[in-house]
Order: sequence, then C-alpha cells, then structure tokens
Amino acid sequence: MAVIAVPAWALINCVLAQAVTVTALDRTEVRTRAQSSMLRLDAETRPAFRLALTTPRTSYSFGYIPTFTALAIASEDGEIIIQQAADASASFRWEHTSFSISQSGSYGERNFRALAVAAPAPTGSAGGTTGTTPPGGTGTTPPGGTGTTPPPPTGTPPGQTGAIPNTQFRLADYNVTLATSQTRATLQQVFSTRTFGTLSGGYEYGGGIGIQSEQFLPIRKGPLVTVSVRHSVSPADDLTTVTNGTYLETGSNMRALMVDLGEQWTHRWSPVVVGSLLVGASAARAESDGFPRRRTSALVPIATASLEYGFGLSRGRTRVASFLQFVPIIDRFTGDFDQRLQWVVDVNWTRHRLSLIANFAGAQSVLPRVVFSNSTALPFNYYSGTWSVLYHFTHELSAEGGFRAAWVRTEGDAFPLLWSVFVAGTYTLSATYL
Repeated sequence: MAVIAVPAWALINCVLAQAVTVTALDRTEVRTRAQSSMLRLDAETRPAFRLALTTPRTSYSFGYIPTFTALAIASEDGEIIIQQAADASASFRWEHTSFSISQSGSYGERNFRALAVAAPAPTGSAGGTTGTTPPGGTGTTPPGGTGTTPPPPTGTPPGQTGAIPNTQFRLADYNVTLATSQTRATLQQVFSTRTFGTLSGGYEYGGGIGIQSEQFLPIRKGPLVTVSVRHSVSPADDLTTVTNGTYLETGSNMRALMVDLGEQWTHRWSPVVVGSLLVGASAARAESDGFPRRRTSALVPIATASLEYGFGLSRGRTRVASFLQFVPIIDRFTGDFDQRLQWVVDVNWTRHRLSLIANFAGAQSVLPRVVFSNSTALPFNYYSGTWSVLYHFTHELSAEGGFRAAWVRTEGDAFPLLWSVFVAGTYTLSATYL
C-alpha cells in the first residue's frame, strides 16, 4: 500500500503544485483635486491579492481588490467611500485548442466627479490578471506566440475601443452605489501554422443600485459575441477578418443591437515597429419604448489605425503607441448610438529605474445625433492627459508623482475642466512555490 501511495502522492504534488504564485500589493495615492474653484485633498489606498495556480495544460487565477478612498480630507464634506472588485478565471490548453473562461464583478460607491482624475480603476482580463491599469499601458499587442498556441491578435477588432474608455462621464457630485458583473468565454483554434480562429462570447450586467443611483446610471445588460479568423500571409503581415455582435438593454425602455464586420491588416515594419489598419462597416438599430417612441437604424463605416514604435533615446528606451478609431458607441447613460472619433497616444521613456510617462486620450462625437436615436442629447466630448515620473527603488517598491487633467462636456456642468497633482507609492510582494 505504501509503495503505491508514495508515487501517487508525489504525482499529485507535481500536478497540483506545478506553480503556485501568491501576490499581494498596495498602491497608496495622495492627490489634490480642483473642484468648484476650490482645492480638495483626497487619499486612496488600493490593496490587491492574487492567487495563481499553473499546471502544464491548465491555469487558474483568483483576485480581490478593495479600494478605500478618503474624499475632501479635513473639510466639512469629507467622507470615505469603498469599492470592491473580484475576479476568477480558468484556462485550458490542448495541442491545437485553448479555452478560457473568466468572471469579474464589483460593488461599492463611486463619486464620478471626484474620481474623474483618480488613478485608473482595477480591471480584469480574460487571463485573470486583475490590477491597476498602469500608466502608458495602451497600444497594440506585440506579435508573438510560440508552439501551437496562436499568437495574440494585434490591433483592435471593430466595434471595440481598446484602451479608450467607451463610457460617458457625468460628473455628478454625489455618491452612486454601483454593481457590475462580466462573464466571458473564449475558444481559440489552430487550423494550420498560419491560420488561427477565435470565438469569444460574454455577458455584462451592471448599473446603479437603489432608486437614486439607478436614475443616474441605469442598469445595462446583454450578451456580446466576437468571431475572428487570422491568417499570416507572410512573416511580417497578418490579415484578420472579424465580426462583432452586441445586444444591450439600458434601463427599462432602451434596447440597442449592433453588428459590425471588418478586415484588419497588421504589418511588422521592423522588430520595434508594428502597425495595423482596419476598415469595415457597422449596422446599428435602436428601439425606445419611452416617450417619444423611436425605432431607428443606421449603416455607418468603421475604421481603426494603430502604430507602436520603440527606439533608443538619451541612453534610455522609448516606446510610443498611438491608437485612432472611428466607430459607433452605445452610450452608457442613454443607451443610444453615437458615432465617435477616439484616440490614445502613449509615450514612455525608461532608463534603468527611472521612467517618464505621458498619456493623452480623447473621444468626440462626429455625427449629428439625429443620425441615430436621440437628437436632443449633447454631443460627447472627452479629453484627458497624464504626465508622471515613476521610479523603482527595488523590484518591490516604486514611487510615482505627476499631474492629471480631464475635460468633459456634460449638460449643466459649469466646471468641465478637472485637474489633479498626485503622489503615489506601490509595494509588491510575490512568491512562487514549485
């Protein structure tokens, strides 16, 4: 019995403990905030905990990120708000096929005006990596991939906004209770050494909880699906055919359906220069049961261009990534369609432990609302910029300081320009057990 038990126990240990990684980190930030011609002082701490289990053909990840924010410190309207986010994911790999599924959710309070110039919120990915979106972390996915696993697609599929936030801000200066849930499953198949297919589906549900919060941010729910086929026509060129379908219900009266189809060309000009161009069309239909009742449809063009470039400068390494997109967006607050021009420019210079980071992003309504559903809603305008200096004292400890600014056009907002000066520190502990 012992002869059988010892090898079996060794095998179980080998499989279950192939790699167990435990990560804990905390980012604490103190910032000034210009609001209503007055300065406020805010402080925020965001601990994060993650457990990752890896075997030769499977991987699992579990994360939890609470955020504690003290608003208007030492003033009469000072308060503390709490948000919580969690996610879980699993992926499975076979010789020519891979499958992943993920679930993420959040619950808590948010002051949209006060947090408009805060650090990016925690985000979850299909791979289960949940954390704070780092400054300068946008742009196209670099080409790569080994073995039979398909290399990650470059560029951004049509109808998706990549690193650009596609939700409309309303700078209400009161706390809103929010809950969100996102589920996604992705199947990847290798058809040949040059051809790869991806099928991805998901479901989202979220919005305000309570009468006041739901009036401000209606519940939005619905499925989405993406199908793409990528073919490598040469070592430097990929062609991807991709289609997306989205059906969303916003509140109790608004329903929107959007289907788009596009063709994307990705070219690797050199090992450090990658660009992509996508063109296609999107068919959109919106229905409103409110007053007045509306049934509208539209066929509009879509286009996406991206370029990522790396080069040496002043004995450091510079990375520049740009992203430009012309697509219809389902407005988060109204549930109506809005054709928008969106862009992101990232610049990141690193030398040894020092990094200089700049990010510029924006979105602009470019077609009259009468083309879609709601001709009375204001055009959407959003522009933001971040400039910061990041220094790594050790692998575990880093500090960052800089300036953020955002300009958002919203109805009835007398102070659309927001700005903030911030100082932040991040400490990370990670251990891997084999």
